[in-house]
Amino acid sequence: MSGYDFSIYENEKTINFICTVNEDNTPHVSIFSSVLKYDDHSLMFGEYCRGLSKSNLRRNPKAAIFSLTPEGVFAAGTVTWKGSLRSGPEHELFNNIPRFRYNATYGYEFVHILAINSLSAPAQIDAAQVKEAVAGTKTAIDAVAPKPGNEVISHVGAQLFAPDETPKLAAYIKEDGYPHLIYVPQARLLDSGTIVIDASLNKGELLAIPGGAKVAVMAYVPRLGSSIEADGHTNEFCLGARDTVVVVIDRVYNGNTPKAGYIYPVPEIKEFRTFAGAMDV
Repeated sequence: MSGYDFSIYENEKTINFICTVNEDNTPHVSIFSSVLKYDDHSLMFGEYCRGLSKSNLRRNPKAAIFSLTPEGVFAAGTVTWKGSLRSGPEHELFNNIPRFRYNATYGYEFVHILAINSLSAPAQIDAAQVKEAVAGTKTAIDAVAPKPGNEVISHVGAQLFAPDETPKLAAYIKEDGYPHLIYVPQARLLDSGTIVIDASLNKGELLAIPGGAKVAVMAYVPRLGSSIEADGHTNEFCLGARDTVVVVIDRVYNGNTPKAGYIYPVPEIKEFRTFAGAMDV
């Protein structure tokens, strides 16, 4: 027996944040509902569309996972991608569970296997600490003026960072090459290009982020099914007496359908001159 407690993956409403490593050695955070126990030492998740996270895993198998229930129970750890299955009982399982099959219009093509390196026992998030940290972030933001500049995160994207109940995760790459995910519901936008995080919640983890490190901050609103990821670097601002982490945003990733990808800096829009398969009417 492994000793891991997999009960959090039996909750149909558990959401899972998986952080992979981009080609430039920066973190990338994605959301998965389809994570289940594979065996006593592994997890598995289904792939019904190919995005950046799956491509990252095939190139670099190191990843981190943070799983969260609506009741505020969480588990976290690191995993290593071991390969994928395109047939067999696990593949059939994902394609026949109604809650998975409903989201996957064309079915699951692959089932990916993640070997567990570490996984914490499910634990309850302290709501009082979250409330204190949210208030701390707001106090820190009130102490400084927003910086003028280009719109990095749009008004719509900013709304995903606003609700207090919005799950948010910060991630960076540790010296061993594995990502590390930190729960930061207290993260807020100072302005369109700057994120502020009060460090009273998960202080040890937040203050362990090296100065200047590349950091990704993912915000997800379950009731909208929408998410946004801001990638940037840590910076030191004078934000009062409280310990804070400040992330200056360098780029923004939209993980929503129909087309995920980086939306800031604004990608070049290329002109279409030919249309393959056009029909004469």
